[in-house]
Amino acid sequence: MMVCVFLLIKSSVPSSNFYFYNEDGVRNNVKLGDFIVRQGTAYESELIKNLSGSQYSHVGLIIQVEPRILIIHATTDDKKDKPNQVIVSTLSEFVQPKLAKGWAIYRNDKLTSEDIEKIIKNTKMQMGEPFFLSVKNEKVQGVYCTTLIANHLPKSIYHSLQWQQIDILGLHGEILYPNALVDENVGSRLIYKE
Repeated sequence: MMVCVFLLIKSSVPSSNFYFYNEDGVRNNVKLGDFIVRQGTAYESELIKNLSGSQYSHVGLIIQVEPRILIIHATTDDKKDKPNQVIVSTLSEFVQPKLAKGWAIYRNDKLTSEDIEKIIKNTKMQMGEPFFLSVKNEKVQGVYCTTLIANHLPKSIYHSLQWQQIDILGLHGEILYPNALVDENVGSRLIYKE
């Protein structure tokens, strides 16, 4: 009898493979060009969070809202068949529990509709480009999640982004962490949080 009770309790606990949120509720609050950040689950995510002092370790750009929310981002391993490159993910793929402990959406109110259109167009042109982490002013500039978006921002916003010093893992210089894009000092505000 005790075993049966344990099995019933165990089977009623939700699996970590399932995550419920109301995509329609999210869709009603977001716009093209919004930034989505997540609190990653991997070792690298913990390292980024510790170095940046932020709860978020990854950022993407919302490039489609209807019929499904789509996000473009540069990642190392979100999709096993497309490692180390710029990819497009659905919202459910981007926020799945194995990749995200939490997530939020921010909007930069300084961006015009023309700015957003140009940013989306330019980031889409980078689909498939390799993920490469580099520091500011390095001869070969890499594409990583933050620079994929930041490099296409209007200069007035780009120049106000807070780069942070890094001296780790062969990287020596300034790097742009995801929290730089969602800082209120550059015009971003919270739209939605899970």
